[in-house]
Order: sequence, then structure tokens, then C-alpha cells
Amino acid sequence: MPRASESCPKAAVSLSEMAKACQLSRSRFYELITEGIMPAPMYDVITRRPLYPQELQRECLHVRASNIGISGRYILFYQRRQQVLAVAGAGSSRSRRAPQAASSAPCDELVETLNALGLTGVSEQQVQAAIRACYPNGVNGADESEVIRAVFRHLRRSDAAS
Repeated sequence: MPRASESCPKAAVSLSEMAKACQLSRSRFYELITEGIMPAPMYDVITRRPLYPQELQRECLHVRASNIGISGRYILFYQRRQQVLAVAGAGSSRSRRAPQAASSAPCDELVETLNALGLTGVSEQQVQAAIRACYPNGVNGADESEVIRAVFRHLRRSDAAS
């Protein structure tokens, strides 16, 4: 028999938990509240912490699922690109052509991002070497922004050392 905590949602969750349940960052969730797309939280009288009781949890999840905000405005949610970068760290199997071809697209994207951040003249080989140096076990599970930051810092350090 399932426990009560498994069969029904929590009575109330924090704003961070609600953002995570909606697959959004906290900052983006706050933006959506300000824009009137997501419902504002209730506040605990004693602790003054923002809370989402079950009714508001359902509303938030409904907004995420239906792409219609509580104001009636349409909102498009994009999927995170975390899986794309996970392929970039999988360059260990070079005998097959498919993984190598799949890893060039994320590296192209990463090179463009690094160029936009001010690192000009960065090659795909340098990016792949930086990913291997920063993430020897691959970037699986790492947030895209963390990977970009780590690769950026690694390349800046290696550029300063040369």
C-alpha cells in the first residue's frame, strides 16, 4: 500500500520547489510571477516565506502544461538544452562515425557561445579538450551554464598562461 506522501502532493511547497516542479529556474519563475503568468505565492504569516499550497501547485502545473498563463496570455516554454551538451563529452568512442558527428553540433554551438562571450578564435578541438579537462567523466547531468562557465574559465586560464 502506498504511503500518503507518495500518493498525494505536499500540503505546501517552497517557491524553489515549485519552480523545479515546473522545470524552470527560480529567476525565470519570479519573472513569470511578475508578468502575471504564474500565480503569486502565499506567504506564511510567521516566517514570511513564500509558499504554494496544493491549489496553487495545481495552477502552476496547469499553466506549465497548457501554455496559458493565469492572465489568459499564451506563453511558450522551451526545453532545456542539457542533453545537447551531454553528447559533447562523449567523444571517447571515435571508432564510430555517428557519435563524432553528433558531438560536433554541440561543440559548434559552444564555440559560438564562447565567441559571443569574447573568446575569439576558439576552435572545436580546444573546446573538446577543455571539456575533457574540466569534466573527465563527461558532462552528463551538468547544467549547461556551468559547462559554459567552466570551459570559458579553462580557456581563459590556458590563454593567459601561453
